[in-house]
Amino acid sequence: MKKVLSLNVFSSEFSRTYAAYNKHKAEIILCFKEELGEVSLHEVDLLESTKLSVDKTYLQSRFQEPSDEARMFLEADAYLFAFPIWNFGLPSVLKAYIDRAIIPGYTFTFVDGKILSRVGGRKATFIVTAGGLYSEADTKPYESLEKILRFLSIDVSVAAFYQGLDVGSPDATSALDREINR
Repeated sequence: MKKVLSLNVFSSEFSRTYAAYNKHKAEIILCFKEELGEVSLHEVDLLESTKLSVDKTYLQSRFQEPSDEARMFLEADAYLFAFPIWNFGLPSVLKAYIDRAIIPGYTFTFVDGKILSRVGGRKATFIVTAGGLYSEADTKPYESLEKILRFLSIDVSVAAFYQGLDVGSPDATSALDREINR
Protein backbone atom coordinates (compact mmCIF):
# COMPACT_ATOMS: atom_id res chain seq x y z
CA MET A 1 0.00 0.00 0.00
CA LYS A 2 1.34 3.44 -0.94
CA LYS A 3 1.66 6.19 1.65
CA VAL A 4 0.36 9.77 1.35
CA LEU A 5 2.05 12.10 3.83
CA SER A 6 -0.27 14.95 4.81
CA LEU A 7 1.55 17.87 6.44
CA ASN A 8 -0.99 20.17 8.09
CA VAL A 9 -0.88 23.53 9.80
CA PHE A 10 -4.21 24.40 11.38
CA SER A 11 -4.74 25.68 14.88
CA SER A 12 -8.10 24.01 15.51
CA GLU A 13 -11.05 22.30 13.87
CA PHE A 14 -12.56 25.78 13.55
CA SER A 15 -9.75 27.18 11.41
CA ARG A 16 -10.24 28.13 7.78
CA THR A 17 -7.41 25.89 6.68
CA TYR A 18 -9.02 22.94 8.45
CA ALA A 19 -12.33 23.67 6.69
CA ALA A 20 -10.61 23.84 3.30
CA TYR A 21 -8.64 20.66 4.05
CA ASN A 22 -11.79 18.75 4.93
CA LYS A 23 -13.54 20.00 1.81
CA HIS A 24 -10.79 18.79 -0.54
CA LYS A 25 -9.07 15.89 1.26
CA ALA A 26 -11.28 13.05 -0.03
CA GLU A 27 -11.11 14.31 -3.62
CA ILE A 28 -7.30 14.60 -3.47
CA ILE A 29 -6.92 11.14 -1.92
CA LEU A 30 -9.12 9.74 -4.68
CA CYS A 31 -6.79 11.28 -7.29
CA PHE A 32 -3.78 9.74 -5.53
CA LYS A 33 -5.57 6.35 -5.47
CA GLU A 34 -6.25 6.54 -9.20
CA GLU A 35 -2.56 7.01 -9.84
CA LEU A 36 -0.96 4.92 -7.08
CA GLY A 37 -3.54 2.25 -6.24
CA GLU A 38 -4.49 1.73 -2.61
CA VAL A 39 -3.11 4.43 -0.32
CA SER A 40 -2.93 5.08 3.39
CA LEU A 41 -3.05 8.65 4.69
CA HIS A 42 -0.50 9.61 7.34
CA GLU A 43 -1.54 12.98 8.79
CA VAL A 44 1.00 15.09 10.68
CA ASP A 45 -0.13 18.15 12.65
CA LEU A 46 2.97 20.30 12.48
CA LEU A 47 1.71 22.58 15.25
CA GLU A 48 1.70 19.60 17.63
CA SER A 49 5.36 18.84 17.05
CA THR A 50 7.62 20.20 19.75
CA LYS A 51 10.96 19.52 18.07
CA LEU A 52 10.53 21.33 14.77
CA SER A 53 13.34 23.80 15.10
CA VAL A 54 16.61 24.21 13.35
CA ASP A 55 19.27 25.02 15.91
CA LYS A 56 23.03 24.57 16.25
CA THR A 57 22.71 21.08 17.74
CA TYR A 58 20.48 19.90 14.89
CA LEU A 59 22.71 21.45 12.21
CA GLN A 60 25.81 19.77 13.63
CA SER A 61 24.16 16.34 13.71
CA ARG A 62 21.91 16.27 10.65
CA PHE A 63 24.41 14.59 8.34
CA GLN A 64 25.25 11.87 10.88
CA GLU A 65 21.71 10.61 11.50
CA PRO A 66 18.76 11.62 9.30
CA SER A 67 15.88 13.20 11.20
CA ASP A 68 12.52 11.51 11.67
CA GLU A 69 11.14 14.12 9.27
CA ALA A 70 13.66 13.15 6.57
CA ARG A 71 12.83 9.45 6.94
CA MET A 72 9.08 10.16 6.90
CA PHE A 73 9.42 12.37 3.81
CA LEU A 74 11.50 9.78 1.97
CA GLU A 75 9.09 6.93 2.82
CA ALA A 76 6.05 8.77 1.42
CA ASP A 77 4.82 8.13 -2.11
CA ALA A 78 2.85 11.40 -2.37
CA TYR A 79 2.37 14.57 -0.33
CA LEU A 80 -0.57 16.71 0.71
CA PHE A 81 0.18 20.10 2.26
CA ALA A 82 -2.56 22.14 4.00
CA PHE A 83 -1.43 25.47 5.42
CA PRO A 84 -2.32 29.14 5.84
CA ILE A 85 -0.19 32.03 4.65
CA TRP A 86 1.38 33.83 7.59
CA ASN A 87 2.89 37.28 7.03
CA PHE A 88 3.15 36.77 3.25
CA GLY A 89 4.89 33.40 3.52
CA LEU A 90 4.92 29.87 4.87
CA PRO A 91 4.21 29.16 8.53
CA SER A 92 7.56 28.86 10.32
CA VAL A 93 6.75 25.33 11.51
CA LEU A 94 6.27 24.17 7.89
CA LYS A 95 9.56 25.78 6.85
CA ALA A 96 11.29 24.09 9.81
CA TYR A 97 9.82 20.72 8.78
CA ILE A 98 11.11 21.16 5.23
CA ASP A 99 14.54 22.20 6.52
CA ARG A 100 14.67 19.01 8.62
CA ALA A 101 13.31 16.75 5.83
CA ILE A 102 15.34 17.91 2.83
CA ILE A 103 18.91 16.88 3.58
CA PRO A 104 21.76 16.81 1.05
CA GLY A 105 23.18 13.31 0.90
CA TYR A 106 19.92 11.76 2.11
CA THR A 107 16.91 13.21 0.32
CA PHE A 108 19.03 14.14 -2.68
CA THR A 109 22.63 14.07 -3.87
CA PHE A 110 24.64 15.66 -6.62
CA VAL A 111 26.17 13.43 -9.29
CA ASP A 112 28.39 15.04 -11.92
CA GLY A 113 27.00 18.44 -10.96
CA LYS A 114 23.37 17.36 -11.37
CA ILE A 115 20.81 16.67 -8.71
CA LEU A 116 19.78 13.08 -8.07
CA SER A 117 16.55 13.19 -6.08
CA ARG A 118 15.41 10.18 -4.08
CA VAL A 119 11.83 11.54 -4.18
CA GLY A 120 11.69 12.59 -7.84
CA GLY A 121 8.54 11.85 -9.82
CA ARG A 122 6.28 11.94 -6.79
CA LYS A 123 3.33 14.30 -6.52
CA ALA A 124 2.51 17.04 -4.04
CA THR A 125 -0.76 18.90 -3.72
CA PHE A 126 -1.36 22.15 -1.82
CA ILE A 127 -4.43 23.46 -0.01
CA VAL A 128 -3.70 27.06 0.98
CA THR A 129 -5.66 29.78 2.79
CA ALA A 130 -4.80 33.46 3.06
CA GLY A 131 -6.44 36.40 4.75
CA GLY A 132 -5.08 38.88 2.19
CA LEU A 133 -5.36 39.16 -1.56
CA TYR A 134 -2.55 38.38 -3.97
CA SER A 135 -2.55 39.65 -7.54
CA GLU A 136 -1.15 37.82 -10.55
CA ALA A 137 1.82 40.19 -10.43
CA ASP A 138 2.63 39.22 -6.84
CA THR A 139 4.89 36.33 -6.05
CA LYS A 140 2.76 33.41 -4.97
CA PRO A 141 3.04 33.26 -1.18
CA TYR A 142 3.70 29.50 -1.34
CA GLU A 143 6.29 29.80 -4.11
CA SER A 144 9.26 28.98 -1.87
CA LEU A 145 7.79 25.56 -1.02
CA GLU A 146 6.92 24.99 -4.65
CA LYS A 147 10.53 25.76 -5.69
CA ILE A 148 11.99 23.40 -3.10
CA LEU A 149 9.75 20.53 -4.20
CA ARG A 150 10.37 21.17 -7.91
CA PHE A 151 14.11 21.21 -7.17
CA LEU A 152 13.56 17.64 -5.94
CA SER A 153 11.66 16.80 -9.17
CA ILE A 154 8.34 16.51 -7.33
CA ASP A 155 5.30 17.44 -9.42
CA VAL A 156 3.39 20.21 -7.62
CA SER A 157 -0.25 21.19 -8.03
CA VAL A 158 -2.50 23.54 -6.11
CA ALA A 159 -5.89 21.99 -5.38
CA ALA A 160 -7.21 25.10 -3.65
CA PHE A 161 -5.98 28.60 -2.87
CA TYR A 162 -8.55 30.52 -0.85
CA GLN A 163 -7.48 34.13 -0.47
CA GLY A 164 -9.00 37.39 0.69
CA LEU A 165 -10.65 35.69 3.63
CA ASP A 166 -10.04 38.66 5.93
CA VAL A 167 -10.81 41.36 3.38
CA GLY A 168 -14.15 43.07 3.73
CA SER A 169 -15.67 40.48 6.03
CA PRO A 170 -15.70 40.49 9.83
CA ASP A 171 -16.67 36.81 9.78
CA ALA A 172 -13.83 34.79 8.27
CA THR A 173 -15.73 31.52 8.42
CA SER A 174 -18.52 32.99 6.29
CA ALA A 175 -15.92 34.30 3.86
CA LEU A 176 -14.44 30.81 3.48
CA ASP A 177 -17.91 29.29 3.10
CA ARG A 178 -18.68 31.75 0.30
CA GLU A 179 -15.32 31.07 -1.36
CA ILE A 180 -15.71 27.28 -1.10
CA ASN A 181 -19.23 27.37 -2.53
CA ARG A 182 -18.24 29.55 -5.49
